[in-house]
Amino acid sequence: MLQSFTSRLSQQLSKSLLRIASVLLLVLLVSRVYGDDELISEKFRNLIEQSQRANNEAEAIQFAKAALAIAHTVTEKEQALYVLGRIYIDKGDFIKARSYLDIALNFCIHNNNLQCQGILLLEIGRCQQFNSEYVASLNSLIKGYKLLEQLRFNEGLLRGNVYLAEYYRCLAKYPDALANIHDAMGMAKGLVLKPDLLLPLYNRAAAIYSETGQLDSSLFFSFIALKISRDENNLNQQATSLNEIAFVYENKNRLQLALNYYQQAELIWRKTNAYRYMINALENQARVHGKMHNYRKSNEMLLQIVDTAEAKGWYSSVQGIYSTLEHNFRQMGDREKSYLYLAKSLEAKMKVYLEDNAKELAEIKTRYQSEKNEILLRKQKREIELANADIERNRIETIRLWIGFSLVALLCLVISYLLILRSRSNKQLNQHNIAIEQSNQQLKHSLQQIETLIQEVHHRVKNNLQFIYSILELEIAANKSRMNVESLQGMQRRIMAMSLVHELLYSKDNAEKVSSQQYINDLLEYLDALQNSEKMHVHFETQIEDVLFGINQSIAIGMIISELVANAFKYAFVSQSKPVIKIEVRLLNRAEVELIVEDNGTGFKQHESQGTGMGMRLIGIFASQLNGKFVVDSVNRFKFSLTFPLS
Repeated sequence: MLQSFTSRLSQQLSKSLLRIASVLLLVLLVSRVYGDDELISEKFRNLIEQSQRANNEAEAIQFAKAALAIAHTVTEKEQALYVLGRIYIDKGDFIKARSYLDIALNFCIHNNNLQCQGILLLEIGRCQQFNSEYVASLNSLIKGYKLLEQLRFNEGLLRGNVYLAEYYRCLAKYPDALANIHDAMGMAKGLVLKPDLLLPLYNRAAAIYSETGQLDSSLFFSFIALKISRDENNLNQQATSLNEIAFVYENKNRLQLALNYYQQAELIWRKTNAYRYMINALENQARVHGKMHNYRKSNEMLLQIVDTAEAKGWYSSVQGIYSTLEHNFRQMGDREKSYLYLAKSLEAKMKVYLEDNAKELAEIKTRYQSEKNEILLRKQKREIELANADIERNRIETIRLWIGFSLVALLCLVISYLLILRSRSNKQLNQHNIAIEQSNQQLKHSLQQIETLIQEVHHRVKNNLQFIYSILELEIAANKSRMNVESLQGMQRRIMAMSLVHELLYSKDNAEKVSSQQYINDLLEYLDALQNSEKMHVHFETQIEDVLFGINQSIAIGMIISELVANAFKYAFVSQSKPVIKIEVRLLNRAEVELIVEDNGTGFKQHESQGTGMGMRLIGIFASQLNGKFVVDSVNRFKFSLTFPLS
């Protein structure tokens, strides 16, 4: 009996010890998992701090990407993406910055994190502003500001006021810029701010005060910002402060001092590979050298900028540089290079202007499409609600009919009740139909407004081109050099070829397509009036099928015809008593067009060395733009054949 008792006791003890061991093992495993998570979070925080303290953007990007790679919560991913976006903004790479910020914004929207959404929208608005997307930028900044205002997040509101002030400064809306920067200054008095928020506040205040003539106030804030940025080892903000200080000293006409500060800013931006900002500092130095009459040094720096900017396609940066080069060469007495860079400046302005118009048109179309989609969604939602209401009514009617069949005595009452319900349903359907009709009318009105806006844009482009044409006419009248006059007349002819396209677009119902017959005939009338004379009258023969081209194809075709006709007038008919130019446009199939320009003058090889070759280079450029292939037959005549796809 004692043995059995002992045996049972030992079994119970074994089971108890086994349970205790299992519990201890489970506790150990859980603590190991949580400990690993804590170690990962600590490493993530260290990497983020290292990226913010890094001496250059390359190290900062490396640490931030490492943090993103080990981030295991949505909040950590949002933070790492936000830090990467801010680094690329400081670097001047706004496309990459926007890509990281957009991903972070999607995370915030998914988690319904309103504060995160507001801050990211402010940064996205900055990227859009730097890319000249001004309408989209203002929308993002205001949307982000309203979210932060709803949450009463004062630091975010201060940052929003700083960014809005910078937005209005870029558009030269100084009253609005001053109002926002004063609001930001007022908020800063009641807050303990970190350097990453103080530095943009003081630097933007310095820039606004400088451009509004308050030079001493600008210097005050710039030197404060410079001291803070040096204490924090923030190279980008150091360079920004140095650049602002130099700008003030330039306005005070202390040119050598301004040049020293510009050079310090350039060296920092060069060190951090912030090429956009570095180009700005180089341009500022070149401008100061020009004021010091050191035009040769100024031109060397400007041409260095042009090589970098043209390679990266930064036409807005090149535009001002061409104007400065034109001024410098004119001061040096080199009129030929002065006119060359005047032409390049006008060409760059034209590209920027057309790009801005294209962006504006794209924004208008996007707004129109979004409004159209919203109306369609509302319409579909109403239709679904009506369908659900019909289904519910049918279900109720079916139940009541079954009750009516079972309750013969109440049949008449049930039928009367159903008739009343059907009458009400019809009334509601009529009301819904009226609402849908009103929505359709609103959509038609919106379409008319959009079409009017597009026609207005074409009208403005045409007027601006005519204005440039008139300026060139004045320059021709004042110029005595035959070579310069011919160059300016060539520019007039090319501007008129583009102007006719916009004139046709805004004067027709179709604001997107141009009739080939009307456009080419109008262009030939202009060229006939410009080139023909009593001494040599050229006869035009045309055989043009009426094909509808878009704006880009129309401009390219017009420029090619203009160059070929001008070249024929200038060189082809030296010994021809009855000169003729034939122009043919025909549709080879539904997807391909052929353009033929032919004259009965001398062959191309006999006179090709007389000109500069600019015309044929332009023809090659526009043929490439059309994705076309051309063939030139120049044996005892000149025949140009171009085949290109119809877009």
